[in-house]
Amino acid sequence: MKYVIGIIAAILILMVAGCTAPTCYPPNKILGNKCCLDEDNNDVCDYEEQMPAVHEEESATEEPEPEEAEMTEEQEEPQIQQVKMPEAVEPAMPRTLELGKQQIRLGEPRKYLEINKLTAYRTSTDKGMMDDAVITVRNIGQKDLNAIVELFFEGARIEEYEAKVKKEYTIPTLKPGEKYVMKQSLGIRFAEIAETKTMTLSVYEKYIAPRKDLETLEKRFVPKDLFESMEIYTYGLPD
Repeated sequence: MKYVIGIIAAILILMVAGCTAPTCYPPNKILGNKCCLDEDNNDVCDYEEQMPAVHEEESATEEPEPEEAEMTEEQEEPQIQQVKMPEAVEPAMPRTLELGKQQIRLGEPRKYLEINKLTAYRTSTDKGMMDDAVITVRNIGQKDLNAIVELFFEGARIEEYEAKVKKEYTIPTLKPGEKYVMKQSLGIRFAEIAETKTMTLSVYEKYIAPRKDLETLEKRFVPKDLFESMEIYTYGLPD
């Protein structure tokens, strides 16, 4: 019996010890079974009052994620457009011609030299320029040809004076039956639109002396009414 009473007494002592208030030192005070700071004396622990405010502050600072919406025309970023610069357009080649060295085709003229195309344009009301020429040189002989083409132009203009211009073009070696088509920029200025101009084109063998022309072409024309771009065709049909 004494043993049972001792056990009950021990249990009661433990229960009383568990209900005793915790040790608390100022400025803290005991509120319920907690020791905490209560500066405003409202019998609520200060840290419990601050916890909701902190949550509210965090919720206020958190910005809602923007919903994906279609951008309006005003919001769209400007598109950078790549502008392609216009390229210089050169006078068109005749359809039947191809620049460079080739074989003479059946039905072609049996001549060493041919002017396929000659272009010119006005630079003012009374002046103009011979712009470029397409020329074919053929080897219709029986041995290799090392040719030079000479262009002689009367009626050119250097500054304010009338002059004669001579240009020479060396042709690559041509075997019998080969031809060479070239396009040369002339850049010959002429004055007096209404006066007769003369252009002479000759081809001769480079290594033979004295010089002997294989073929000579002469073109006379009076540029009375040049359009913005004029084409003069000689010794062949226009393209």
